[in-house]
Amino acid sequence: MGCVPLPKGDIEKLWRKLGIDFRTNEIVWQRYNPYPKFELFEQNPEFVFINRSCGAKQPFNEQEQAVAQLQQVLFPFPGAINRLNSSTMRFTPLVKTGRVTGVVNYDDIFRMDFLTGSRELNSNRPFRPTKTEYVLAATIEGKLPEMKITKSEESNPEPGASTNKVEELADKQHDVRVVLVSDIDMLHETFFRLRQRQDLPGLDLKLSFDNVTMVLNLIDRVTGDDRFIDIRNRRPKHRTLTTIERATEAARARTAEERQKLQEAYNQIEKEEREKLEQSVKKLEEDMKKQNISLDEILRRVAIAQEQGERRLNARMEEERQRRDRALERIETELTLYVRRLQNFYKMVSVVIPPLFPLGLAVIVFVWRRARELEGVPTSRRVRKK
Repeated sequence: MGCVPLPKGDIEKLWRKLGIDFRTNEIVWQRYNPYPKFELFEQNPEFVFINRSCGAKQPFNEQEQAVAQLQQVLFPFPGAINRLNSSTMRFTPLVKTGRVTGVVNYDDIFRMDFLTGSRELNSNRPFRPTKTEYVLAATIEGKLPEMKITKSEESNPEPGASTNKVEELADKQHDVRVVLVSDIDMLHETFFRLRQRQDLPGLDLKLSFDNVTMVLNLIDRVTGDDRFIDIRNRRPKHRTLTTIERATEAARARTAEERQKLQEAYNQIEKEEREKLEQSVKKLEEDMKKQNISLDEILRRVAIAQEQGERRLNARMEEERQRRDRALERIETELTLYVRRLQNFYKMVSVVIPPLFPLGLAVIVFVWRRARELEGVPTSRRVRKK
């Protein structure tokens, strides 16, 4: 006998009980990467970085001790948590994204390689921009809605006697305290290794994430034990150039929109070319049927026409792909140059402006002291150089 898979539970019932909407098929992405040298993060915006410079007004809830002191957290391919309007539970967001965001369907992220039978990342997956702040972690507290229970009217029914069952509402309501994080990869072993080393082998780059600290703090938050939260939060604070990040946020948003338009244009061209190919093959079949050609000959000619059409389609799409990649490279180069010019401007300001204040003060002191030295000195005694 073959192994029969165990029946799976319906987790949607749990989400409805908690009064939230958690769509597992939508993955959140965000155009923000504090490590531009790391190509994996640069090419895959589904790696969502949350820190003080990600564009959110309040990325970490300042009123919640468990997350208020966090500096940077990475959510790989997270979902989004939304509160249902009909919910009576208290919903408190803990972590939010910025607004240069969107969603992509989970089914579009990977594609099946029929030759090897393995899944690979789809480089042409469609990113839908939404410009919405998404909640990635939240606390849900309150009393669960009343549940119906079934009990018999007779406590000790006789054998064989019929028992009348009635439905009553439970007198008790259970208090619940839940912390929901939209990404289980927060507990990946890589974050524990980074907590010890803060770097990865082969990378000349320090990666500092508070994923482990956040998970431990949230566990203490649920249990009501906050003795160790302050201790975990004691760590050196690494300030980012928030002014530069805010100044470049609009440029990053425009870059994301242009990238999305190029991808949509590419997908539209591919769709039109495939429709043309299908129409031409269909027309060829109809013409040959009118000429009373045998079925084998029709299939042979259609196969030849389809093969030629596929070659033309691949050539056209390769040309469009190169054009799209050149445009994307130009956009990325312009963004990099803009950020570099902005950084150079602030560097120049930081070098030129600070010395002006002590120099100005020195000039004022010199003039003031010179004036004090000349007070009370007769004009005849002042030496004048001719």
